[in-house]
Amino acid sequence: MINKLFLPFVLLGCVLLVGCSGKQPLSGTVTFADDGTPVTAGAVFFETPTFNAQGSIKSDGTYIVGSTGLTDGIPKGTYMVSIRGAEDVERIAGPGGTMIDGRRRSLINAKYQRPDTSGLTFTVDGRTKKYDIKVER
Repeated sequence: MINKLFLPFVLLGCVLLVGCSGKQPLSGTVTFADDGTPVTAGAVFFETPTFNAQGSIKSDGTYIVGSTGLTDGIPKGTYMVSIRGAEDVERIAGPGGTMIDGRRRSLINAKYQRPDTSGLTFTVDGRTKKYDIKVER
């Protein structure tokens, strides 16, 4: 029999063990399908009709997804995935050699910019924590 004074501590321990938010850690790598090199810029978006989370793509192609925090993960479920902002900027020298932004060039195929055209869907099941993505140029 559990002492009534001890019961709140047992319940708190159970909540901490299971997790308060129910969010699952999620990370991965975005690479080009043709040669395996990393996509070096942009953000990966995991979306449902009622939920949206994202992760910035680092220079080595890795990303970590968060919803309310940068790396807090997302709830279990099936998500449509898109990649936005994967662009390179052609730098142009201005007066006195000062570098100014020039034209932006997309690094990946434009179809990946929208969840309904990307063809990317992932089911977050609580067991898989790494979701690697291969994209076309």
